Amino acid sequence: NKFVINTGRCYESIKEEIDLYKIKYDYLVCNNGLIVFDCDNNILTSSCLSNNKLNLINSYIDKNNYVKKKSPYDFYSISDKFENVLELCISFKNIKSTKLAHQELSSMHDILCYRYLNKIFISNNITKSDAVSFIQNLENVSNEDIYTVGDNINDLEMLQDFNGYKMLYSYPCLWFKKIKTTREVHTLVKKINKR
Repeated sequence: NKFVINTGRCYESIKEEIDLYKIKYDYLVCNNGLIVFDCDNNILTSSCLSNNKLNLINSYIDKNNYVKKKSPYDFYSISDKFENVLELCISFKNIKSTKLAHQELSSMHDILCYRYLNKIFISNNITKSDAVSFIQNLENVSNEDIYTVGDNINDLEMLQDFNGYKMLYSYPCLWFKKIKTTREVHTLVKKINKR
């Protein structure tokens, strides 16, 4: 069996916990599917925003006088020109302007835009599910042999596309989908091993 950690967090953030708890993995997916590492922490694939997309987004930000910030979830070092960016983070003064900008930015072609409080995170239109598909192709396994577990909205596609299980304490919208539930990951592993 192969064990994959698939997180919205950046490499540095999740690696601290992996090292602390000595977790062994075959693949590590960070930034909601934007970057995939092997067990030796080599980058297998990554999806940076193109210069064209960055220019469009930067023009929109400048036109509306929004504040650009380096995303705490970004793996690459970011220059003043925002090159090699996995994710852009934009801060807003209030929720109303955040909602408006989110609507406008979401209409841009082939980007993924999600809102958290008064911040918007922008990346290529890649999800955790896309990263699972990438690993699936590397390992040459069927959908039926892939089990996924998650607890948040950024896990939704992955849970729907594969044998998905939501955690008992999950984001409310996951409870309105037809997704099985598990109390803990190790409980699910035991259940799978009995089959």
